[in-house]
Amino acid sequence: MLRYSRKVATFFLMTNTTTPMKILSRPHRKFAKEFHHEFRWKDDPGAGFGFECDKSGTPLLKSEPAKENYESCISGKFDVEDLGVVESERSWFEAAIGKCECGRELQLWDPLNNFCKCGKCFNSSGQEVTPSNECDEWGNPLDDIDPRNWQ
Repeated sequence: MLRYSRKVATFFLMTNTTTPMKILSRPHRKFAKEFHHEFRWKDDPGAGFGFECDKSGTPLLKSEPAKENYESCISGKFDVEDLGVVESERSWFEAAIGKCECGRELQLWDPLNNFCKCGKCFNSSGQEVTPSNECDEWGNPLDDIDPRNWQ
């Protein structure tokens, strides 16, 4: 039995007795490199333009305003300094993916409540749990607290 208590910052939650779902993909961090051709206004060094491009600097312009601004930077119509191609890296978190007994795949983003369309609820580890809105502040299912359910 797991419980969650805000008061002592421990991480517990009531789990059901079924076996955890099959985890198809563990949580992980992904990384991607991006390239931008950057220009800076000569009279305002804190402002300018950044155009998505490939590694060699070929622009990947997706809209007409972007194309117009790029041409204005390249042609000298805008009074900007060409900073060249700048490389940056970004990262993001990919949640685990599990397979419910009903056969559906489910992304496990939330630490406590990840609902499958079949009605089951799982924590981020793939354990079937009682939804947190059906538990008291310590993680005990409300049905367990009601004395009428005691035998």
